[in-house]
Amino acid sequence: MLIAGIAVGIYAFAATPLYRSVAIVRGVENKAGGFGSLLASKLSGLGNLGGFAASMGEVRGDYYLMILRERSMGEKVVEKFNLRERLKMEQAPIEEVLDAWSNRVYFKYEPATSCVRIHVNDKDPNYAKEIVNFYIEELDNRLRAIESLKARKEREYASERLDEARATLYALEDSMSNFQRKSGIFNLEEQAKATVQAAAAVQAERLLARAEYELKLKLFSSDNPELNLAKMKLAGLDSSLSYMNNNPDNPSERDFLLRFDAATEDGKTYLRLYRDIELYSLLMALLTQQYEQAKMDEARNTPALAVVEPASIGSKRVSPKRTMLIGLGAGLGLVIGLLGAGVFSFVSSLSLSDNPENKNLDKLRRSWSGR
Repeated sequence: MLIAGIAVGIYAFAATPLYRSVAIVRGVENKAGGFGSLLASKLSGLGNLGGFAASMGEVRGDYYLMILRERSMGEKVVEKFNLRERLKMEQAPIEEVLDAWSNRVYFKYEPATSCVRIHVNDKDPNYAKEIVNFYIEELDNRLRAIESLKARKEREYASERLDEARATLYALEDSMSNFQRKSGIFNLEEQAKATVQAAAAVQAERLLARAEYELKLKLFSSDNPELNLAKMKLAGLDSSLSYMNNNPDNPSERDFLLRFDAATEDGKTYLRLYRDIELYSLLMALLTQQYEQAKMDEARNTPALAVVEPASIGSKRVSPKRTMLIGLGAGLGLVIGLLGAGVFSFVSSLSLSDNPENKNLDKLRRSWSGR
């Protein structure tokens, strides 16, 4: 036990001490809500649309850890800081160098705080700090490049869809214009209200005129001027109702009132065109917002990481842990000593002449000597 403890202690004090540099970072994603935010503002009257709200400051921890641990990142660190020479692995394959380096670097995502912790151990505290800062810088550059590429793809897609939506909207507006010119419908709700009111007024006038005509028909002869006047008045009201019910052949005769015989079909056509124009107008607004947002994101070169805690210079040795190693060495020496003492005691007991197994032991010794 003593020998093992001393041997391990010599190694623990002779081994090169390692110091740790630590930094904590957090992703920053303050992007606009895009389709969701505008759609929520346009359709707020339809109820709670909180699901469209943009997620602010979201951190994709596993995504960041994947970038930090990928091979290309490790190769950049090996080349930048000449880790082959530092790890004394000048001729070793890059895979072995990366495996050896992985024992000195540690990344951890903390869901409770949405932060990523970066640890680097090295015999030089300042060197470890430089490597931590390099990891932060490379991660930030990678995130900026990815976001810029994503924004460019979104801009190209939004541009194509915007052109399609604009062409469709212009075609719908032309169709609406032609339909309004032919049907005379410009505002279906107001025109329908005015038509119903006018028809009710004419019908009421006709009922009064008919009652007046029937009364005068009983009182006067057929050539009486008052009877003829009442008859002409009734005929004029009938003509007005007929005009409102029938669809004139000449579009120039259209007025603000609707025609009852065509109001249903024309109304459906108007509502469908109006609905499509409103939908494509909203789509145009959404695509325009996405296009402009993508342009800004593509041109933006702001940091994608917020440094919560900058890289520190370690002053406390983290490896080797001398006390723990000496304790483990002493414990291992104790176990080996006990096993050796047990084996020695067992063999000694067999060597006694009064032991029944002594003859077998002598035979075993003679067989070994004969060999």
